[in-house]
Amino acid sequence: MSILVWHRTRLQTGPDHLAISAYNLFGISRKDLERLRNLQRAYSREMRAIIASSTPVEAIVLANMQLVDIRDPQGKTS
Repeated sequence: MSILVWHRTRLQTGPDHLAISAYNLFGISRKDLERLRNLQRAYSREMRAIIASSTPVEAIVLANMQLVDIRDPQGKTS
């Protein structure tokens, strides 16, 4: 099985902000996918804690975090 790893980061600068978007497409074991899901949950909890205590509100931000298993339902990768 070949492993595909693809990463792209885009920076957009404007007069008052810096927006960063990135994505990765990769092959991984189910065990390590679960590790990534746990890491994502921890990051999400920490982010919500920071948001809850942040004052004053000076920016409106969209955070998008996804881990999507795109393989065939029967487990095939190609």
